[in-house]
Amino acid sequence: MRWKIALVVVILAVGLYLILSHGLTGDEPELTAGKMPEEILAETKKKGAALESFKYRSTVTAGEQLTVNLRGTASPAKKEELLEFSWESSQGYGESAAYIKDQRIFVYHPLKNLWFRPEEEPGLKQLVGILGNQLRLLNPYRSLERINLEKARVTNTGTEVIDGREATVIEVFPGAKANEWFEGVLPPQLIGAKVADVKQIYWIGNKDLYIYKYILRAKIKILGLQLLDFQVHSTLRDFHKAKITIPDKLRKKLFAAG
Repeated sequence: MRWKIALVVVILAVGLYLILSHGLTGDEPELTAGKMPEEILAETKKKGAALESFKYRSTVTAGEQLTVNLRGTASPAKKEELLEFSWESSQGYGESAAYIKDQRIFVYHPLKNLWFRPEEEPGLKQLVGILGNQLRLLNPYRSLERINLEKARVTNTGTEVIDGREATVIEVFPGAKANEWFEGVLPPQLIGAKVADVKQIYWIGNKDLYIYKYILRAKIKILGLQLLDFQVHSTLRDFHKAKITIPDKLRKKLFAAG
């Protein structure tokens, strides 16, 4: 009889251990554990391409010369993105919005309060080209796609807590050869500037491999004289939960365009 009681106790103990370590506590394995930073970035890039949706906010600053603010809702899996953005510089202030689906782009004209395809409105074609470049800079997942992991210097600098989640912090130094690409995606107010000392920092969730925070830092020279601190700060949230809400006027435009 005693051996049966002992057996029951052992079974209960093992069951309790399994529950506490993997079950009711909701604990998940750390997907970053034991991996090189290059591996973590590669897996994050792959997982990002299949994301159903997420929201992000990005702010760009170039010293006191320029500030750009962007709010976006993206669905990499559906190749869809809705953006609202504004900019303020010594040349003035402006704001607009854009919707991207597959290869089609629609841009909001704030003065006319209407949405247009690039070919329908003079001046929009150039804006769309600029916007495409900006997304490679401001959307953290698009920025990650551009990194050549075989040539960049990648470092794991430890872990931090972001919104209650443990995240691995990875620094990327793409190198001097990447400067030309960054120069090509700078905001139009900085066209012609030279870029140096680029560093990208990703905060990647240990248990889900999502990017929760992103920072890009660089030095830029305007006309070879003025040296400015150029920075991009992004935060991301609502993975697989964010919904793209199409404005009514855009919905009508999409219906008319087929």
